[in-house]
Amino acid sequence: MRHGESVAVDRAQLESDLAVIRDELSTYDSNDIYNMDETGLFWKALPDQTLASEEVKGGKLQKNRISVVFCCNASGSHKLDPWFIHKYQKPRCFKKINLQSFAMEFRANKKAWMTGKIFYEWLIWFNRQIVHRNVALLLNGFSAHRTGLELLRDDEISFSNIVFFSFPKIRPRSVSRSIRELSERGRLTTGKSGLSLR
Repeated sequence: MRHGESVAVDRAQLESDLAVIRDELSTYDSNDIYNMDETGLFWKALPDQTLASEEVKGGKLQKNRISVVFCCNASGSHKLDPWFIHKYQKPRCFKKINLQSFAMEFRANKKAWMTGKIFYEWLIWFNRQIVHRNVALLLNGFSAHRTGLELLRDDEISFSNIVFFSFPKIRPRSVSRSIRELSERGRLTTGKSGLSLR
């Protein structure tokens, strides 16, 4: 197992959790089911394998990262602008570039990670993007998501039009990998009634 890969997941628990989520999502149209997730982009890192699948030896691992937040609906008809989270609010490479002219949002913090405060801002932005439709938002169990939701609650901001679903008991990579595996095997489909298992 390589660094960062998830351990095995309890398939029975996953099937049970998916059944509950499928039932709750069955009342939503696929245009109203959104999934949001972050990923790390290590923009200076060299590949650890070549095209010939040979291992690359030597060199120091570069850990310069940018976090990228993606969100779209289940039908694929609404892909929201990505959010980029960098270490610096105005990186030198963007010195003469107006970041607001691009179809993206840009935030910064010391580690270039999603934080509760940034997620709080993202939720307010997301609510404006969906034009106050009644939607379901799928999240993983990342602590910044919980913190962002708590900050909303502390500020007495509520989105009665958004129902949040998260996967707190299973590691996020295990959930997404297992869902992808089920989908690739043709056992998981999305349709008007949301996720369904065959």
